[in-house]
Amino acid sequence: MESVKNSIIFYLIAVIFKLYFIMQNIQNLGVVARMKAPTPRFFRVVRNIGLVLGAVGTTILTAGTALPAVVVTVAGYLVTAGAVAAAVSQSTVDWNAYERQQFVGI
Repeated sequence: MESVKNSIIFYLIAVIFKLYFIMQNIQNLGVVARMKAPTPRFFRVVRNIGLVLGAVGTTILTAGTALPAVVVTVAGYLVTAGAVAAAVSQSTVDWNAYERQQFVGI
């Protein structure tokens, strides 16, 4: 159990450092340009996981049967967490790929 806890802490620290290094390269991009810019691989995975969480939560919320209140509450949290994860992940920019695009003129 201790190794699982240490693994989770390690991954959280890795994510924090990754965000820190990405934020060091902030340029003045508008929202639309930021969303169209290339996304790093790690954040593409996080975006896809967020989309799946949102889809699962939406499926549970729109189920035709009566579900317990706890299940509906958890489904609402899944939709919210999935939407936030997808939006934040899509707004990150792979600056190396972005600079290559600007250089080539794509």
